[in-house]
Amino acid sequence: MINVKRELDGDGDCSSIDKRDSELHAVSDDADYKTRKRRRGIRSRYLAFKNMIQDEREEIARPDSNKFDLIFSEMESLHQQVFKAICGN
Repeated sequence: MINVKRELDGDGDCSSIDKRDSELHAVSDDADYKTRKRRRGIRSRYLAFKNMIQDEREEIARPDSNKFDLIFSEMESLHQQVFKAICGN
């Protein structure tokens, strides 16, 4: 964490600077919450797919089933979301 020397306001106190700092921390906490919520949602979708694959593995393995392609496409989409969450985009 970078320490920054505070400048006094015109009336000689740091109250407005402290207020801005608390607002920045609130925004940071909100962004962190959204990131955690997003990761939780992605993990939840991965678990749902894992369970679906286990439950429907015989149907997925049939040669005439298009479920494999659908599942693969969705997993690829989830992978891209994970990559974006990690990179912060």
